[in-house]
Amino acid sequence: MLEIPYNGPSIFASALCMDKFKTGQFLKAKGFDVPQAFLLAKKDFENKNFNALDQFLKQIQFPCIVKPHDDGCSVMVASPKNKEELFESLHAIFQEKDFALIEERLTGMELTVGVVGNKNPRALAPSEAIAQGGVLSIEEKFLPGAGENQTPARLPKEDILFVQKTVRDAYVAIGCVGYSRIDCFFQNEKQSSTGKKRVVILEFNTLPGLTPATCLFHQAAEEGLRPMQLLDEIIELGFQAHQHDKVVSVDAILQKQQEGF
Repeated sequence: MLEIPYNGPSIFASALCMDKFKTGQFLKAKGFDVPQAFLLAKKDFENKNFNALDQFLKQIQFPCIVKPHDDGCSVMVASPKNKEELFESLHAIFQEKDFALIEERLTGMELTVGVVGNKNPRALAPSEAIAQGGVLSIEEKFLPGAGENQTPARLPKEDILFVQKTVRDAYVAIGCVGYSRIDCFFQNEKQSSTGKKRVVILEFNTLPGLTPATCLFHQAAEEGLRPMQLLDEIIELGFQAHQHDKVVSVDAILQKQQEGF
């Protein structure tokens, strides 16, 4: 609104990716692999309208994944092993949310991959996310020493290149610029329901946290980049993406605030 250059994807891309269900539907329409998913409304849960949910659960079986469709950082994410546990998780989500997202639980290697760039982005080295309790917690994601990320992931070179190409293509399809982090699963031929190796995209983090423990710095280090060099690149990409925007001074911002902007 203030026409100030900023880092990362556009408002549109970030708004889309805040809705995990819509992002999955969009990527699926573009030919990418995503988890089987079902969006349950709070009103249907309260009215015990479970016909569609029951049909979906027959397709995916337990355990499954349940989480808010519009939150992140593992907030309220659970992996119920039966319907009773599922309903407990749904009840907790519906205390705060109007919708809950239920997905199949995938097997394979869970990865998180940073992508950097505007018109010609590149995917960084994938990090293998190792969860102690089956589902990554917010502490494991962000607190130094609380979680374990193996960078680069323990995959053959050809599979790493395959992962990088897939997430880069998804980044372009969503319309991201600057930098983002994409969470996904790599499945080999035995793990995949298609019988072919594939990358199943879980979600986009269009403005991923850049704490000292972030895996993006580990991934950049594989290219020989120090943390400040990665930050410099992200800032330069922001200026490039908004090079035609008017740069507003601090004095101009204060003036607009005084005028009731």
